[in-house]
Amino acid sequence: MNLNLLNLPLLNEVTAFLWQEGDMLDHGEYDTWLSLWTEKGTYIIPIDPKETDFENTLNYAYDDHHMRGLRVQRLIGGESISTSPQPRTVRTLSRFRVLADDGVNVTVRAAQNIREFR
Repeated sequence: MNLNLLNLPLLNEVTAFLWQEGDMLDHGEYDTWLSLWTEKGTYIIPIDPKETDFENTLNYAYDDHHMRGLRVQRLIGGESISTSPQPRTVRTLSRFRVLADDGVNVTVRAAQNIREFR
């Protein structure tokens, strides 16, 4: 492998960011997690990992600024049977790979395993 093709500082920065985000979510630091987002950011969890047209396909999550706030309220509010009692999670993230970096957007692929305990 030609290590000159890897942007190791960017890979390290992305890895640290995603580990920190996972830790925030695992520990219920939702206000801090919400502050990571710009108002125009979209939180997407696709059903099909090969899909690229997220607006026109079904996703587990496709949240704009308003919907992210509502998602957090459902998690902590106790009104949703699927989040009562509030679950404890442990995220394990690995195998980070920067797929694209155009100077504005960074596209990353990684493996994530989430365990939920109630």
